[in-house]
Amino acid sequence: MKKRMRGLLAVVLLLALTVTQVFAATFPDVPSEKYSWAVKEIDSMASDGIVKGFEDGTFRPENVVTKLDALLLVARILGANDSENELLCEVAAEVFGDVVDGFELPYGKNEIAFLLMKGVMTEDELKDYVTSDNRSNGLKRYEVAMLLTKAMGAEASVKESVISVLEYSDTTEIPANAKKYVEYVTTQGLMQGMDAELNTFVPMGNVTRAQAAVVLSKLRDKMAYENLQGIVTSVDATGKTIKIKGIDGESYGYTVLNSVALRFEGDLIALSDVKAGMEVVITLSNDALFALDFVTAQVDEEVSGKIKSVVRDVQYGTTIKIDKGNLAKADVVEYKVSDSVVVTYNGKAATLNDVKSNDYAVLTVKGGKVTVIAAEAGSKKVSGSVLEIGFDPTLNITISVNGSDEENYEVNSDVAVIKNGEHADMREILVGDRVTLTIKSNTVAEIDATSTTTTKNGVVDSLYISSNGCEIGLKVDGKVTEYPLASNAQISLDGRDGNMYDLRVGVGAKVKVESNTIVSINTSAVETVTQMQGKIEVMNASYGMIQITYYDSALSQQRTEQIFIKDNAKIVDNTTGRDIKVKNLEVGKTVSVIGALNNGVFEASTVIVIG
Repeated sequence: MKKRMRGLLAVVLLLALTVTQVFAATFPDVPSEKYSWAVKEIDSMASDGIVKGFEDGTFRPENVVTKLDALLLVARILGANDSENELLCEVAAEVFGDVVDGFELPYGKNEIAFLLMKGVMTEDELKDYVTSDNRSNGLKRYEVAMLLTKAMGAEASVKESVISVLEYSDTTEIPANAKKYVEYVTTQGLMQGMDAELNTFVPMGNVTRAQAAVVLSKLRDKMAYENLQGIVTSVDATGKTIKIKGIDGESYGYTVLNSVALRFEGDLIALSDVKAGMEVVITLSNDALFALDFVTAQVDEEVSGKIKSVVRDVQYGTTIKIDKGNLAKADVVEYKVSDSVVVTYNGKAATLNDVKSNDYAVLTVKGGKVTVIAAEAGSKKVSGSVLEIGFDPTLNITISVNGSDEENYEVNSDVAVIKNGEHADMREILVGDRVTLTIKSNTVAEIDATSTTTTKNGVVDSLYISSNGCEIGLKVDGKVTEYPLASNAQISLDGRDGNMYDLRVGVGAKVKVESNTIVSINTSAVETVTQMQGKIEVMNASYGMIQITYYDSALSQQRTEQIFIKDNAKIVDNTTGRDIKVKNLEVGKTVSVIGALNNGVFEASTVIVIG
């Protein structure tokens, strides 16, 4: 864990190599008479710790603000010093630490990481502010306009806007990419011209410390940022609402407008990506939701299992016992529950009163106390279509719920199975079956499955055999569909029993498909199919002919065969897994050829390049 940000921020230099820890109410070198336009803002910003004086107690108002120092000021306006942002700063230092370290900054690393986390700056944009060649350069007025716009979260809309005619007399001196920003901050009342008579903006002029204090004070007053740390209790992506329990124990609810920025550790996300139990920092602007920054929960551990008891005690607080063992062995542990615990039950916001013995739950433990309880009813039913049945590390089943969401569950060794109304076992559950699973303590205790059966006639277009079984591509009316082959499928080859290793590409097949799995296949050769493997000695792409040398096991000798490749033959490069053309075959390559004799000429229906 990184050191606390507040400790690090205390030693950050702002505008000099050293800073004082005491903020003066009035600086001796900022006389009210001379700086009547800035003294109030300077004192206010200093008392809030946004700007700081030098070691000798002066402010040095005429000193130029450097590019690096300007970024630190913006970070502080956005709350880099706020205790509510402490977690966000810690995560920012971890997520963006390598990026910031690459610039070898003399100070301000944590504030820069914070700006990256908040999306105010990108890594590419930082190159214009904090490289060794430019970070000590004075900040230009047009750059102030750009930074203010970013801090207000308005950059995207400003870029899309159509610029009107700027009224400044020196508009031509404003860089083209900055004109929209200058117009925006002008209309927002944050910046104005430098000379009322000449009406000049002076875009290339350097910004002094006094000027920076004034404009940033305007930004702070206009935006009135507030921050709050909490945990998500529920989300309604359709209704665009979110509920959060703050670390103060209070509950908050917000409507998430399209203008609100949602980020997970610096990356933009959608409201549908947000889940109950996620830690979040809320940013408000003038009491309205401005941004939501989500981070990976900084927790001691996560514990899952069956709830044994929830005990409330006025003196000692609430404790919860959970059995985190497996079916064979119990392992009951006890934890104290935080007063501000966030509880969800079956995915919805709930209270501790809703959690009961024998419910399944995932506990998030932080600081030795349970901060989040995600509980589910001890027994529930889930319906969907079987996508996969796995065996690693234990028997498990993956189903598609609502046609899209995937859910995976461990299956009890003594699971009760009903299929099409009759008792069955797990071997009869097939990919594509419609199932209703009875879940007890997060494992499948019962499966009620139904299937539909169809018969299809076609040609075997592809075969894929692996340790997990066999997958067959069946071509029917020119369309190829891939089906898994059931482990206990009945396989018949020209009237004789066979196995999946006897199957060949190019043969006619009559298959019985149950749900989405082949349970029986009867093949009949369209022709007498022969397979040979050898090296290409001669080829003529124009005639679609190759000549290979192979070993004929029946004659126990090497043989040479001239092969004509059918126009519709399937040619596959096994080294890449891609289909290729005849012209891509090469002399010297080893191929496996499947085909048949036709009037004395061997015609290939399949060619597989082995190496």
